[in-house]
Formats: sequence, C-alpha cells, structure tokens
Amino acid sequence: MKKKLYTAALAALAYASIFCAPASAAVFEPGRISFETGKIAQDGNNDLVLFTVQPELVRGNVSAVIDINLMFDRKFKLRDGGNDMVVLNSLSLNGDKLKARYGDVEGLTLGRGFIVSNYYSNITNNAQSNEQKGVVVDMNSDKSRVTAFGTLSHLIGGRAERNLGRATVGATLAMDSGPPLEI
Repeated sequence: MKKKLYTAALAALAYASIFCAPASAAVFEPGRISFETGKIAQDGNNDLVLFTVQPELVRGNVSAVIDINLMFDRKFKLRDGGNDMVVLNSLSLNGDKLKARYGDVEGLTLGRGFIVSNYYSNITNNAQSNEQKGVVVDMNSDKSRVTAFGTLSHLIGGRAERNLGRATVGATLAMDSGPPLEI
C-alpha cells in the first residue's frame, strides 16, 4: 500500500511542478510531456507492464527529460521495488559551438566511422534505468572539431579534427575498461 501511495504522491508532485508553478518562479519551464505504455518482454513469463510519463523541462538552450516509470509484474508488484521509478532520461546543452548531452548514446559515429560507427549504449537493457547512460560533448569552430564521449559501462572515446584548407587531419581514440567482449 505504501508503494501505491508513494507512486500517487510522486505523480501529483510531477504534475504540480510542471503545470501549476508560476513561470516566473520556475528555474525550468515546461516543454512537452510524453506518455508511453506497453509491455516489456522478460525471460520466461516475467513480462512487465510499463507506464511512463516523460516531462521535458527547458531553460534557454538547456533541456532535461525526466522519466517517471511504473513497471509492474503480473502480481502488480513494482519492478525491483521501484528502484528505477525516477530516471534522468537526458540533460542537454545545445549551444552554437558547444553541445553536450547526458543520456542514452544513440547512433554515435566519430569521424568517418572507422573505429566508432553507429554506437548505441542502450541496446542491451530494454527497461529504463541509469545503467546505460553516457555523456557526449561536441565542440566545434570554423577550422576544428573535438567530440568526446564516455558511458557508465566504461567505454570512452574521442575524435579531434583540424581543417587545413584542402585537407582535414583527424585522430580517433576509443577504449573499453570493462571486461573484454565475448561473442
């Protein structure tokens, strides 16, 4: 019963903070809100029912998306006791020369894609959590660009490029400090 009460209170707080707060007092202003529902297939017969609310909060060129996840099993128990009920989906800075994003890394390619091509950090985990998140930073100017990324699963990398007129010179580095990949 406490979990249901906690869930209802959290949903009411999210609603009040997004829609009822005066805009002048808010650090972030409400952007869009998304809803998602469905079933998450698990091993065996342990499928989960999912209901997610994703409010987006915006302030200038900074935006944040919060996931409020309710995942229930067949006995109407919260997955993992509700440990991943509130997840910071993403936090983004979108400037002209500097872009930074925390969240799922999706479709990342460094340079021409020889070393890192179309990388996704979230393909192994089909339930929302903070375990597969990462940071991507992209800095550019008229003649140079530096892109760096790191994930909570211990993969890091970067690429630096310099335009020399007729030619562009670049270098890419990627390292995985976790256990070796076994296929």
